Amino acid sequence: QVEEFMKEKAASLKNELIANAKEMGGVKVIKTVAPISADVAKDIAFQLKGEIAGSLLVVIGSVDNGKPMLTVMLSEDLVKGGLKAGMLVKEAAKLIQGGGGGAPHFATAGGKNPEGLLSAVELCKEGLYVTTKFGKRSTGNCFIHRCGLCRSVRRTHQPEGHPDGVHEG
Repeated sequence: QVEEFMKEKAASLKNELIANAKEMGGVKVIKTVAPISADVAKDIAFQLKGEIAGSLLVVIGSVDNGKPMLTVMLSEDLVKGGLKAGMLVKEAAKLIQGGGGGAPHFATAGGKNPEGLLSAVELCKEGLYVTTKFGKRSTGNCFIHRCGLCRSVRRTHQPEGHPDGVHEG
């Protein structure tokens, strides 16, 4: 009975995520923070990838037994375009005081700081925006703007000619 309830809860969450999907630069972006297990988050991510045609980013932040988890799924076209789920998760995991990685299209992270989960989910979305707007990431460049002027995720700079003028990367 518990297993059936969890399946119904996951199906309901998946349908809600589809209904609330946003379009960003031609990419469907589905993101949430929910009190679900990592396995349920993974199942939902793979189901969404199977059901939604075209460019897709799925970012699910979850907390299970007090531990924050991050799940990122990318469509194959985004991977071919240079975006990597492992890169997104690796940078975002710092905000939950953790680490992670995975395949180019799917990656997960775990951490110790549930308070950073919403920021971690938003950072993954920002990584998509920057990659699609300003081009591929170069190794060593700042995560947010890929401009090469900042080597730390926490450093701030105000370079001339920077796309936004100011950022905290």
